[in-house]
Amino acid sequence: MEVTQQIMSNVDTLKIIMLLGIVAATPLCFLLHRSNKELAEKNRRLESLDDDIELGNQNDIEDKRAHAA
Repeated sequence: MEVTQQIMSNVDTLKIIMLLGIVAATPLCFLLHRSNKELAEKNRRLESLDDDIELGNQNDIEDKRAHAA
């Protein structure tokens, strides 16, 4: 009987520890999600800028070819 009570006490303790872990992890997950969204937006803007630069370089090359011809 005492062993069963000890096991139940340990299970209750584990439940509390798991609950505290979930409560502690929730804000961290929220912050990581927000940070990931911000990084994705910055990455999208950088890719767009990179495309603009590449297009500008291509236009410059075409202009130089046109002047050389």
